[in-house]
Amino acid sequence: MMITMRLDHALILDGLDRCLDAVGGTFQERVAELKPLVLRHLKRKAQFYEDLATMCEQRGDTESAQLVRISETNMQVKTNAVVNFFENLDKPINGVHKAFRTIADVLRARLLNEEKKLFPLFEKKL
Repeated sequence: MMITMRLDHALILDGLDRCLDAVGGTFQERVAELKPLVLRHLKRKAQFYEDLATMCEQRGDTESAQLVRISETNMQVKTNAVVNFFENLDKPINGVHKAFRTIADVLRARLLNEEKKLFPLFEKKL
């Protein structure tokens, strides 16, 4: 699971950079290419949070379980914004480049936070 998550993170971060570097129609194409990866990853990530919290609880580590649950709640707000952006790509969005830059910042912060705080916790619990 961790290998898949880390690979997804690398691909998503690269995709974000590629989109931000694109102009015109290329931007729309690259964002459309990135969409399925991001949405699939976010769906998998929901299961990751649940699995990690359960693993912590089963080992009696309530402090870590609470950290995971709090992170999960905080990340859900970000997830909703990202999903909303990608699901509405078919509709005209005023300032789509600016909106994407915000989404890219949100996603980048989320991925880096997970790698820093949650992935080591998961690896420690194995």
